[in-house]
Amino acid sequence: MTVRTPVWALSKKNMEAYNDALNTLKIDLHLFENLRFASENGDWKPSKTGDKLCPKTLLDLAALFVEQLGALMFFAGMTTQDCRKCSF
Repeated sequence: MTVRTPVWALSKKNMEAYNDALNTLKIDLHLFENLRFASENGDWKPSKTGDKLCPKTLLDLAALFVEQLGALMFFAGMTTQDCRKCSF
């Protein structure tokens, strides 16, 4: 989640890579939404909130900046990392 170079930025310059990145984030989000720990009965854990927050935020921000506002690329940087660290 600390992407700071153009190589790893979300951009429509290469649509195949852009769609692959979005699909990976969607898979991650689905995984974390449905994650169950072996010792739990489906109770929500604080770590799940952080795990869900990261891909969801990146999907939302990519939709806003790249798709709606027409930005050439979106650098994820530390968008949700600080938030996640503070959730523990």
